[in-house]
Amino acid sequence: MRNWLRTILTVQEFESEEKTRLARQLNGIFLVTILAFVSLVISFAILGYPLSTPGYWLFSGLALLVIILLAWMRRGHLRSSAIIFLVMCYLGFTYTAWIEAGVRDSAFVGLTALILLASVFLGYWGTIGMAVISALTGWGLAYAEINGLIAATPDPPINSAVYMTVVFITVGLFAYLSVYNLNRSLERAARSEASLKASNEELNALRFGLEQQIQERTAELERTSQLNQRRARQFQAVAEIARATTAQRDPAALLVEATRLISEQFGHYHVGIFLLDESGLTATLRAANSPEGQKMLADRFRINIADADLVGLVIASGQPRVASSAEFNYPDLPRTRSEAVLPLRAGERIIGALDIQSEMPEAFPSEDVEVLAIMADQIAIAIESARLFSETSQALQEARTVYGQYLRQTWTQIPQQMRLAGFLYRGGEPDPLEQPLDLPEIQTALQSGAPVAESEAGSVFAVPLKLRDQVIGVLDVRSREPGRKFSESQLTLIRAVAERVALALENARLFEETTRRAERERTVSEISTKIRTTSDPQTMLEMALEELKRALGASDVIIRPYQPAVPPSPEPPAQKKSSARSGGKK
Repeated sequence: MRNWLRTILTVQEFESEEKTRLARQLNGIFLVTILAFVSLVISFAILGYPLSTPGYWLFSGLALLVIILLAWMRRGHLRSSAIIFLVMCYLGFTYTAWIEAGVRDSAFVGLTALILLASVFLGYWGTIGMAVISALTGWGLAYAEINGLIAATPDPPINSAVYMTVVFITVGLFAYLSVYNLNRSLERAARSEASLKASNEELNALRFGLEQQIQERTAELERTSQLNQRRARQFQAVAEIARATTAQRDPAALLVEATRLISEQFGHYHVGIFLLDESGLTATLRAANSPEGQKMLADRFRINIADADLVGLVIASGQPRVASSAEFNYPDLPRTRSEAVLPLRAGERIIGALDIQSEMPEAFPSEDVEVLAIMADQIAIAIESARLFSETSQALQEARTVYGQYLRQTWTQIPQQMRLAGFLYRGGEPDPLEQPLDLPEIQTALQSGAPVAESEAGSVFAVPLKLRDQVIGVLDVRSREPGRKFSESQLTLIRAVAERVALALENARLFEETTRRAERERTVSEISTKIRTTSDPQTMLEMALEELKRALGASDVIIRPYQPAVPPSPEPPAQKKSSARSGGKK
């Protein structure tokens, strides 16, 4: 029973709040109307009205129609069901007044309830329309009664009381619904106003917070942008310094260039580079850009690593350090108010320190120190590369000198060994020379190392044969035709031939030397192999002597044993003392 009542009284939720509210009102009104019509029918039965009374069928039919409208409304047809209900009630009240007491009938007074109902269901224009229709209906009923169109018979008092009770209840209910809806609307408006006010306050607080956040974020972005621009300029300066120092091969010039560029790019008045000495106990100032630094260079300023000095601490620890104070250990640099010292690291080895001093206090924030540390590493790499390049160049020059001396000595000995001073070609077969030709252009080319051209009895062109800048001979070309001069293309051809001849001679010498070494190694290997075929020492010696004699083409080969000289025996100790004393007396 309870579930059945809950089903009847509950209305489904619609897509909008206004539509749900209207459905609930229609549901209540329809239920009350059905209850009123059923009550009227029951009251007629209690009062003993016969079944032929029109009120029985009228109110029963109206109750059935309202039930149908209730089902129609629950399907979502709210406005159409409300209009049909108003039209139905209007026709029922008007018909009752027409057949009963006319304009004085209680049913006509019931049109007041329809006006209130139209105000609830149809709004402003529906209320006005229902009021106009009710007024016109009253005038029509009065006109019909005056002209005898209807025979108005007054209702019995009981009927009037019953009808008016129903009318009062209906009017009161509709008035209550109107006031209730008005109060609900006012409450919703008040809640909406409070909610809107709270929302506005939240929006204002949010706007204020957003403005603060925007200001803070803008300031932060501006600081970040400035920092990024400064960092970009610093990295650009580091790149320029790295490019300039990398291109410099002279270590001393590199140090001077590095101090100058760092001072110009970063705006610090003094930049110095200290390098460790070979002992590793002291660091010497090797380059500086400021006038004060130049004076320190002239004084050969150096720092002991063991002292509690900033440069010594950095070299000993391998970690950058920053000092901000008006007092420093450098009397030659009185303008210094802040200092940054960074280690110069070549791999795992500390080779020195980069000392940067500024006239401004707190001039080295942590982000600048990071950039300067990167630059110090690049400078250290450049210094180490320049040092290695210098050492390599020096070693290469020494190797070239030694190799040149070897070539000169070797090619000086070859004519003596081969008893050959050169070749002379006069149109036939080349003739070997036992003695060198004593010609002036040849001597000049040998001494100067440059081509010599003369034109006396004929054109002469002497080109030195060079290997590794060492002159090993001369290609002397003469023409028998008087007054003839070699063309430039012929001179170029002679130079090219001289280069090829020098290379061919060196290749031949190397091939011959390699062949001799290979033959010597082969002979040694064969002798060793034959010696290892026996384990008898006497046989080994005989085989070694025989093979050496055959390989060298010698007539005699002698193996002489080594006998070390026996030292004289020492004198007795007593005799030594006696001798010493006698020597002392003398």
